[in-house]
Amino acid sequence: LTSGRFANRTKCEPALDLVKALKASSGSTPPWAGVATVKARFDRVGLMGHSAGARLLATAARDASDSGYFVAAAVLSHGGNHDPNKDALRLPAFFMEAQDDETVPPEEIYELFDHVYPLDPHSGHVFVNLAKGGHTEPSDLGQLNAWTAHFFSCHIIGS
Repeated sequence: LTSGRFANRTKCEPALDLVKALKASSGSTPPWAGVATVKARFDRVGLMGHSAGARLLATAARDASDSGYFVAAAVLSHGGNHDPNKDALRLPAFFMEAQDDETVPPEEIYELFDHVYPLDPHSGHVFVNLAKGGHTEPSDLGQLNAWTAHFFSCHIIGS
């Protein structure tokens, strides 16, 4: 999932897609400028990944930081413990899983949490394993939507 080649043999690095999106969005005229009603700030950003996106989030956070963005927080939803750059998660990170997830067993994201927590125990890591919900939670029942917003608000905007 971290890199490969497309059919036309060009290099593919999915985690860098996030950096490209940040650069496009933070340019002088972002593509969505005509419909945006609020000016976005890019001096502090939060990253969120679900499933395969969560599996790449540590690499994306590292690459975004290397590209000049201050990644203030991350939310990893139903991912796994596969990112070779998981040590980059020394920032406040919210790890979410659901007990009924049949796609990614809760143990996988807990292993990631268990690995990164000791790297900086004061950084604000949170782990939640919902008693009810499957792989597509938080979108199914929205059980953690308010918590996710609050987590980002605290760590990106500040309390």
